[in-house]
Amino acid sequence: ILGVERVHVIRRLEERVAKLDELSQFSQALNFTIAFDDLLELVFTHCQRLLHARDFFIVMRDSGGLPPYYAFWVKGDDRLLEKEGPNALVTDEWVLQALQTGQKAVEEMADGRYRLAVPLNAGADTLGVLYAHSPKAGRPFNQRQQQLFSVYADRAATALDRWLTNQQVVRRTEQLAALNDLMGTLTSTLNVEQLLELILDKSLELLQAEAGSFLMVHEDTGELVFRVARGPGSQGLLGARLPIGVGLAGVVAQSGQPAIVNSVQDDQRWFDRIAASAEFTTRSILTAPLLRYRQVIGVLQVINKQSGGQFTEEDQTLMTAFAGQAVVALENARLLYQTDVALQNRVFELSLLQQRIGI
Repeated sequence: ILGVERVHVIRRLEERVAKLDELSQFSQALNFTIAFDDLLELVFTHCQRLLHARDFFIVMRDSGGLPPYYAFWVKGDDRLLEKEGPNALVTDEWVLQALQTGQKAVEEMADGRYRLAVPLNAGADTLGVLYAHSPKAGRPFNQRQQQLFSVYADRAATALDRWLTNQQVVRRTEQLAALNDLMGTLTSTLNVEQLLELILDKSLELLQAEAGSFLMVHEDTGELVFRVARGPGSQGLLGARLPIGVGLAGVVAQSGQPAIVNSVQDDQRWFDRIAASAEFTTRSILTAPLLRYRQVIGVLQVINKQSGGQFTEEDQTLMTAFAGQAVVALENARLLYQTDVALQNRVFELSLLQQRIGI
């Protein structure tokens, strides 16, 4: 009996060492995997060895504000790419609950099999969910499998969080480089009307927005005037006026602070009396003031992300930086125009003086 017991103990120890060794290999492989899809494949491969599941799914929460989506879908040992991507939205309430709570979930399905979901927790944030179906009816995942699955999810979350952070750094670097290039373009444009159009067009390009408008403060009345507009039916906005303090643009002009509204219909500041087109639905708006010596001279607005997502704090920071550069370009154009006018007046005065003295 002692001999048999000893064999069982040794076998359990060997299994535990093997699992630890596999976990160590998994962690090392995660550190050296760069591509997002390769990370997902790696997570699936190691979890498959642990769970022997025929169905395996990875759900990710989109950083741009889109609903959670399936980033990885394996059904019956086959990966179905058509079921993946930002458009493959998650509607399963059980999965969404695990994502919202950040807690492990187990459930018996109608066919007698079980499904197990573990969150991808990175610090206080839940990046997504891993979940799998047991291979046979009446055979739930055992406690050891559940524990290791959670450990795998934690390691995967760390790697995915690192990848997402790196992507944000790369994207931010690219945006700053684009902003730097744009500054050269702006400063070389001296015609004010062309400059206003260029500023709005470039802001739409930077923020990947569907539409937008550029309002300037009228020097005599203090009202905001639509000088440039882009999007369906936007030409009807040109020349329209908006009092300071009215609407999102008016409030931003009054406060001098940028604003993000990702659901305009739920915001009391939304002023829908001035609409670009009945065929165009405004969902979200990012508004930034143009400040010259702490005085608001205009307002930039971009409307609806092309991706369908929400505007973020990162978008607001980029928009604010671009608005600051736009002010510099406008000020340069204004000063150059004033200098040209002053020179023309001086030349005219000298010409008159020459005529009077007969030179």
